[in-house]
Amino acid sequence: MKNFADECSKSAAELTNKNKTANIVENGVFVEVAYIGKLTNGTKFDNGTVKFTVGSGQMIKGFDKGVIGMKTGESKDMVIPPEEGYGLPKAVPKLIPQEIDVGAFKTTFNNEEPVKGKEYINLNSLPWPAKVIDIKVISHNYTIEVLDAGNLSYSCLEGYGIDKGAVVFYHTDWCPHCQKMKPWVQNLTDREKEPDKVKIVAECASNVINSGGGIPQFGCVANGKSHSGEFMSIDDMKNFADECNKSA
Repeated sequence: MKNFADECSKSAAELTNKNKTANIVENGVFVEVAYIGKLTNGTKFDNGTVKFTVGSGQMIKGFDKGVIGMKTGESKDMVIPPEEGYGLPKAVPKLIPQEIDVGAFKTTFNNEEPVKGKEYINLNSLPWPAKVIDIKVISHNYTIEVLDAGNLSYSCLEGYGIDKGAVVFYHTDWCPHCQKMKPWVQNLTDREKEPDKVKIVAECASNVINSGGGIPQFGCVANGKSHSGEFMSIDDMKNFADECNKSA
């Protein structure tokens, strides 16, 4: 009887020790951890509860290593160095070459004109001064074609030997939308007239053509109407021209 009691007591002690060991966190164990994240100055930046398998790489290295050896219900303060946390802080480079147009530059720097070699400051947008390294002047060739064909016409154009109801087609050589419209225009046009092109737009079509634009534009001085951008179809273009011709 005594031996039986001893064996029973021994088994109970072993089971207790085994349970104690089972409650100690080690690699491969699935755990649920409540945490509070603080900076070194005590400022709290995060808190919550996470569930993960220890050693699986689901958590930052320092947190993963820190829970090993802990027991259920135990609390612990962990100080995690950057290399085992979110990494060492990286310095933001001060040299960030960037090309911006003059309009955006003047908006950022209180309407100042850019001067090569000069530094500009706007602490609301940049943490340090910006220096103008280079200034590029980009020019484009503008082409203005005044078209005249039976059903195509325009107004003060008569002084240039152009019928009163002509439609002006304004385009640039670098505009893909313009290039798409050109074959349609040529398909509807028997002939083109190109007198003093820029002068014609300035004197006769300034109210319907924006000569600073980079999109195809069609203007009718006779009725004051204009169309900017692509026409949806060649029939839409023809209807615009017909309406212009009728109003002349």
